Amino acid sequence: MGASWQKILLRFVDLVTVAVPPALPVAMTIGTSFALSRLKQRRVFCISPPRVNVAGRLNCIGFDKTGKSLLHQLQQR
Repeated sequence: MGASWQKILLRFVDLVTVAVPPALPVAMTIGTSFALSRLKQRRVFCISPPRVNVAGRLNCIGFDKTGKSLLHQLQQR
């Protein structure tokens, strides 16, 4: 095709700039803030706000007394 790597990289950055609107990070931050406030009302405290996005679809999480998550040792009744 004969295109240089610099031109390909420039076009890639152009596409990313158009595809990801500038307001998206702000919208994600506001959404995470609302989620944290709702969790706090239910007495669930999260010390790492980015984890809220990851754990949004979980129903049950088990931890032992040291804070490690229990993978195969937990049986739900």
